[in-house]
This record gives sequence, structure tokens and C-alpha cells, in this order.
Amino acid sequence: MADDVLTSSREATIAALLAASGGKPVIQIVWDPETDETSIASVGFDHSRIPHIIHTLGRVLVGEIRPSS
Repeated sequence: MADDVLTSSREATIAALLAASGGKPVIQIVWDPETDETSIASVGFDHSRIPHIIHTLGRVLVGEIRPSS
């Protein structure tokens, strides 16, 4: 139940950002320092149109891609 409330809250927040941007695409990146979790949400455009650098940055932030040493 708590997850449903959080999801609903996140969806409402990203929808509010879309409205505030005047309908321009929005990408929201949130980092929670307490849990060290990062989440990414986007709204307002077809995901195939996300610029490659932003998509890659998002994947790095959520740990899908690890920097090479």
C-alpha cells in the first residue's frame, strides 16, 4: 500500500512538472541520500526521443552502468 502511495505521489509530481513547463518534456532525477537510491522519471515525450547522453547518465545514476577503472 505504501508503494502505491509513493507511486501516485511521484506520478502527480512529474505531471505537475509537465504542467509547470508548459508542456515541454521533463526529466526528473531524484537521489535519496538516506537510502542511496536514485530514480528517474520522464514525461512529455516519446522515450525514443530522450537524448542519448541523458539516457546514459540515467543508467549510470541508477547503477546499470559502472564506470570503468
